[in-house]
Amino acid sequence: MRNCSRWLMGIGIVIVAGVVVASTLAEVYAGEAALTYFRQAKINWRAFEGQKLTIGLNKHPYTESLLPLIPEFEALTGIKVEYLILPEQEYFTKLVADLSTQRGEFTVIMCGPMRNWQYATGGWIMPLDPFLNDPKLTDQAWYRLEDFFPGLIAANRWNGKSGGGVGEGPLYSIPVLSESYILSYRKDIFDQHKIKVPTSMEEMVEAARQVKKNAGIDGIVARGIPAASTIATGFISGAKSYADGKWHELDENLNPRFDDPRHVKFVQLWVDMVRESGPANWANMTWYNAMETFAAGQAGMFADADFFAATYEDPSKSKVAGKVGYALIPPGPAGTTYSGLWTWALGMSKATQNKEAAWYFIQWATSARTLLN
Repeated sequence: MRNCSRWLMGIGIVIVAGVVVASTLAEVYAGEAALTYFRQAKINWRAFEGQKLTIGLNKHPYTESLLPLIPEFEALTGIKVEYLILPEQEYFTKLVADLSTQRGEFTVIMCGPMRNWQYATGGWIMPLDPFLNDPKLTDQAWYRLEDFFPGLIAANRWNGKSGGGVGEGPLYSIPVLSESYILSYRKDIFDQHKIKVPTSMEEMVEAARQVKKNAGIDGIVARGIPAASTIATGFISGAKSYADGKWHELDENLNPRFDDPRHVKFVQLWVDMVRESGPANWANMTWYNAMETFAAGQAGMFADADFFAATYEDPSKSKVAGKVGYALIPPGPAGTTYSGLWTWALGMSKATQNKEAAWYFIQWATSARTLLN
């Protein structure tokens, strides 16, 4: 049975927890228990005491869960940690500027597959295998890389060959969260107005129309900004489902076959749906905006990350807690549904002067106890 922390990560759930200051006896004991856990590893956690790291982080629920635990790492290692948190688009822009110039502002970075392909091609990030395989830096029996889902680790390996090679070659980052894509919908509104939970894209279009007509709110909300994340999440899951998984095949020159008639039809259905039943400012929406809009009770459906449910079901953050239903992305005409998969991960800038200390942070942050918290 795989480690519970990896299971939680594998289904895309992030538990927000941790203590910044140990102000009670129970917290003191909890802090000591954490240090005792890490000291079981047969490495010298104090080997790089006094060094400094700067962590580059995307504004994200994972980041919220990590920050309260950083004092634990500093107490364990004596390594000082600073961090910079930026919204996603701004984060990736700044990260590419830093990595491409090798300034080394960030030592540890929040990254993942697809992004790694660019960074590795430029020689901007470090393969992590040498750190994993050095017994002075990693107690493999304690760390247990095998507890991660093999597919998530494979997704973060790449041999550098265009058009393939994923799952082979160096490991460039280690997963901290994974997400797939589902349809979240206002179950209370659907029940009240007898709106059918969609089992096809055409039914989804009609459901969005009925929500807007009967409930007086936007029928659908979606990412709209001109960015890779807009098409690589709920949209691409629906597109692949509509084309029965075939549209994405590449030709002999590695060009995607976007002219597949099923893909063309899906794009038209999706865009018309969002224009007709979505918010007026849909073209400027980030996932932050869309998630907050749905949680505020201002939209009937949102096809996006599964872990957003943690926000929807939190009464302190959401007005729709207990009112949301969840379903798979509607299948295409062939009856098959697909979902994309993304895994956030931690990697290391090649420009950092404190590579071993950076590895200690990655190892600590991706350990079972830290991920459970």
